[in-house]
Amino acid sequence: VVVNTHRGHLAALLKMTTCYLLELSLLEYKFVLLPNKIIAAAAVYLATMTLGFTGTNKTHHRYYRHTATKRNDNKQADNNRTCGEEWNTTMRHYTGYDVSELKDTVLQLRAIHQEAETS
Repeated sequence: VVVNTHRGHLAALLKMTTCYLLELSLLEYKFVLLPNKIIAAAAVYLATMTLGFTGTNKTHHRYYRHTATKRNDNKQADNNRTCGEEWNTTMRHYTGYDVSELKDTVLQLRAIHQEAETS
């Protein structure tokens, strides 16, 4: 029973974080030009990374927290590592997008998320 409650909490946290990222995207005009489906998929991916979930086993992933503190260190190298192996076949199936197709949108969402943290 405790495991199910914990999983329910994690699912709710993922949903709230995804919704927050989607709300942030509403504040930026550049997102108006993108298909809603790709914005939603990118928000799920970024929320997954931000909360430290990977794949279906929800193992801890420290990449996002680590890079958030190193904003001034080689941003291009950072951006190339943002989209990784965490997007599994199930997520590809349900969203219709491969992680390489989400990369630009994820990076844009990540940028507005980081700006929101500092304002």
